[in-house]
Amino acid sequence: MEPRPPDESGIPDPSAAETPSDSGSVQSVVREASPDFLPALQGVLDLLDGVLAQELVVDRVASRAVLAQVRALFQDVDFDQLSPRGRTFLRRIVRSLSDLHLLPEEEAEGRLQRTRKAVAQRYRQGPDPGPDLTTAPKRRMDAPVRDRSSDAATAIGGLRGVGPVTADSLATIGIHTVADLLHHLPRTYQDRSTATPIADLEDGEYAVVVGTVDKVRSGRGRRVRFLEVTLSDETGTLLATWFRPPPYLFKAFDTHAEVVLMGRAEKKGETLRMNHAEFETAHRAEGRDEAKGSGDGLHSGIVVPIYSLPSGLGQRSLRKLVHQALGDFAEGVADRVPGGLRAQLGLPSRSEALAALHFPEGPEDLPLLRAGKHPAHEALLWEDLFILQVALLRRRWALRQRGCAAQALSRATDGPALRDRLVAALPFELTGAQVRVLSEIDGDLDGHKPMQRLLQGDVGSGKTIVALLAAAPLLEAGQQVAVLAPTEVLAFQWWERARDLLEPLGFAVALLTGGQGAAARRHNREQVATGAAKLVVGTHALFQDGVSFHQLAMAVVDEQQRFGVFQRAMLLDKG
Repeated sequence: MEPRPPDESGIPDPSAAETPSDSGSVQSVVREASPDFLPALQGVLDLLDGVLAQELVVDRVASRAVLAQVRALFQDVDFDQLSPRGRTFLRRIVRSLSDLHLLPEEEAEGRLQRTRKAVAQRYRQGPDPGPDLTTAPKRRMDAPVRDRSSDAATAIGGLRGVGPVTADSLATIGIHTVADLLHHLPRTYQDRSTATPIADLEDGEYAVVVGTVDKVRSGRGRRVRFLEVTLSDETGTLLATWFRPPPYLFKAFDTHAEVVLMGRAEKKGETLRMNHAEFETAHRAEGRDEAKGSGDGLHSGIVVPIYSLPSGLGQRSLRKLVHQALGDFAEGVADRVPGGLRAQLGLPSRSEALAALHFPEGPEDLPLLRAGKHPAHEALLWEDLFILQVALLRRRWALRQRGCAAQALSRATDGPALRDRLVAALPFELTGAQVRVLSEIDGDLDGHKPMQRLLQGDVGSGKTIVALLAAAPLLEAGQQVAVLAPTEVLAFQWWERARDLLEPLGFAVALLTGGQGAAARRHNREQVATGAAKLVVGTHALFQDGVSFHQLAMAVVDEQQRFGVFQRAMLLDKG
């Protein structure tokens, strides 16, 4: 097997070191026989440590300097004595450092740190990282079938075609695993199933045009290189222009060849233009890409997904990665809804829903897809809600298993009950709704399961007095009640109201807020910890580590939507 020439990294292709054995296997030379391999890695480590320690701004000059030093370190390495794995590793180092100046400062520093970590790990493995034996198929038809049940939680680098540079780029938009990529849904769709005659194009319209290349012209204008292709069909002529085109684009168009252009038409005078349009040439349309396994038919002739893109990655590249992920990992996406329930509701599986959203079958579904109301959207949303409901039920069950701290049945029986005395002290009579709600709360307190009740009412409807009256049996039983308010103003209003009602009857009320002085805060905490204060009113200071309750039986959260789930849980854990 003749080795392919070195790429821009200067390191020969790894396939050059593979030698077929008699058994049909490819035995790669794993031990790195080159004596300069490990010293070169040590040199790279020292270089990266210096760059990270000095916190250099990685501009174009610094990036080229770092890359030149790395290549100089690799010059003494005898690549003929390296295993394919060793050569691939060195190539990845060079590629990861080649475009640092194109990244934002934080991303460039993260790339350097990840590269440094990988080099250090490989250096610690020494010259012999372990065996590398792979079975080479005798013919293409003997290649193993793709495993569609692979775990989609694998790192995005496990997807073919995703190197360290692409992985870093995808990470900037939160794609770290193949599952993340599969759930990176299109932001919109374009109908490329029907071509529009050039004469029918409207200014600003996104369209698909099929025509013949009449002329190809390139040049430089105002210090910017450009490529201009004149395309015509039976109805008219269109100019397609690319500014700063990549090198391959200059060889992509042949005169008299048929081309499919996809882009936004612009009318300037009598001339129709498309700038930076996507294109498919005739040889691709005839299936050349399919023969190479590059995913022909993903960019034209169908409804095409349009994604939010990270820096350095185009729509075509991301589309191919998503298509490959669906083929290799779609069945590895966990389906959380039981099969019987899914069949009863007529919902597609999660993998089927993802496939339908990434690559729709036809333009008839476009209105639903663009509105987010396609059955596949509903299936994903329903599954997410199902998972949330199951999680809430599990949490509620776990809370019930912990038992209830409140023991309202052990209330005092000598003389009128505390609630009766409080009601008698009120300057008004309770409404029927207030009496009914108090009765329901008493039913919860008399049970053996924790109560979670939402008390809802208009401003001035009497929610505060209902909460204080609901707490009365617990206070009378010697237990404590906490009132959590979102602001110090509300907390002070609660404290004043509770103090006026309870302190004349012998029940101390404590106030805990962040704005209190150190002495007052220390005194109130002691009152709460010893149980001297039966009702405790406060803000976020209530669930701080320094606050402990003697016997917390009930928590009242005012405007509970202004507190996080974990904040409320921290207060409940003190009971």
